[in-house]
Amino acid sequence: MFALGWGSALDWARGWMSYLAPALVERGLLPPDPSEGADYDVFDWGRPSCFVASVVRPTARAARDLAARLPDRDDVTLIGHSKAGNLVLEYLAQVAEGRLPAHPGLRRALALNAPLDNPAARAALAHLNLARLADLERRLADRGVTARVQVVYDPTDPVSRPIELPGLACLAHVSGQPGIGPRLHLTYGSLQFWNANHMACFRSGWTALLDALELSVPEAAPTVPRDLGVRSG
Repeated sequence: MFALGWGSALDWARGWMSYLAPALVERGLLPPDPSEGADYDVFDWGRPSCFVASVVRPTARAARDLAARLPDRDDVTLIGHSKAGNLVLEYLAQVAEGRLPAHPGLRRALALNAPLDNPAARAALAHLNLARLADLERRLADRGVTARVQVVYDPTDPVSRPIELPGLACLAHVSGQPGIGPRLHLTYGSLQFWNANHMACFRSGWTALLDALELSVPEAAPTVPRDLGVRSG
């Protein structure tokens, strides 16, 4: 399942997925000539449109829709970018807390360039209390979900931020270009209207990021699944 974050139209998510798919096919994460619905899905934030809903809908409420959209398969991967990275972590936290049903087929979840609990997250209605993520993999396993959870932080992206919690892996990986500032010079801490490095993990940095993710997974970790669920934003 693939999800984009704040201000994302459904067609944009589909377009990015088509762009990212060849590298996923090369690594066996998707079959040759993958198709939406059969081999992967993209997340629709809801009404009145995906774009509007991705801006105004809190991740705490959208997590239930994400749970309902996950395919009934083994070896599912869930990927979320930006606000959708917070959505992925919110969904997992609610599963660990027993507020949402467990999906036994979920094998990997990735949160890319997520704002987590910084000002950008609050502005996007995606604030997440990080204490809810402590020992997340163990708590998910207690509910029957054996999944590898990874948070990817890009030091060149002022929107994303690192996280240090027991039982949760955070990979620092540079995809953007250091020194690139916001297009609009209106900022408050990590709250910025836009920064080119925020999407760099999907542009020139996608292949290198996938390689880094594979190298960061311990040998004993679950194998990478074939069914892909990606969310961004």
